[in-house]
Amino acid sequence: MSDDKDEDQEGLKYLERQCSAQIEAQPDLEHQLSLEREAVTQRLWLGFHNSAAAIAHLYRERCHGSELWLPFQTAAGTVTALYKDSNECIRRLSDIGLQAGLQKRNKEVLSWASRRRHNIRREELIAYLAGRPLSRPHRSSPRSSPRPKILHEGQPVVPSPHEDNLNTFIEALSARRRPSPTQGLHELNSFISSEFARHCKRPAATSPSHDVNMDSPTHKRCRYM
Repeated sequence: MSDDKDEDQEGLKYLERQCSAQIEAQPDLEHQLSLEREAVTQRLWLGFHNSAAAIAHLYRERCHGSELWLPFQTAAGTVTALYKDSNECIRRLSDIGLQAGLQKRNKEVLSWASRRRHNIRREELIAYLAGRPLSRPHRSSPRSSPRPKILHEGQPVVPSPHEDNLNTFIEALSARRRPSPTQGLHELNSFISSEFARHCKRPAATSPSHDVNMDSPTHKRCRYM
C-alpha cells in the first residue's frame, strides 16, 4: 500500500511539473498586448492624418471653386476607413487583453497552488478566486443584503441625424458613383451601411417631389459651397 501511495504521489508531481511547464511555455501575451497597443496607435494616427488631409483638400477645392464631388468622395472614404479601423482595433485589443488576463490569472493560481499543501480545500480555492481571506462561517444565518435598486431610466435621446446629409454621405461611398470603383470602396460602402442600420434608422429615401440630379454639377456645387 505504501509503494502504491508513493507511486501516486510521484505521478501527481510529474503531472504538476508538466502542467507548470506548459503554462510557463505559453507566449507572453502581456508583451504582445503592449506591442499591439503601439501598432494600433500608429494605425489610427495614420487614419486620422489621411482623413484630416482629405478634409483640408475638400476645403481648398471649395475655395478654388472647382468640382467638389470627387474630393468629397475621398473625404467620406477616409473618414469611414478611420471609423472601420477603429472598430477593428478595439475588437482585437479586447481579444488579446482578455487572453492576457486569463493567462495572468492562470499563472497566479498555479503559483498559489504550488505553495499550498497537497490537498486544497474547496472553500480555500473559492476564497482565493474571490480575492478575500478565508473566514469561518458564523452559526447565525447572515442577513441578506438589500438588493441593489435598479433605476428604470429611459434610453438617452439620440438626436435624429440630418437625413439629407447621411444620404449624401452614403451616396459618396457608392461604387456606381465613381469612375473606377475599387474593392476597398465596396467594402467601406457595405460597412457604413450596416453601421447606419445598427445605430440609427437608415435615412429615408428622398421623396419623388424633391428628387434632384446628383450628377448635375450645379447641384453638387450648390450643396457643398
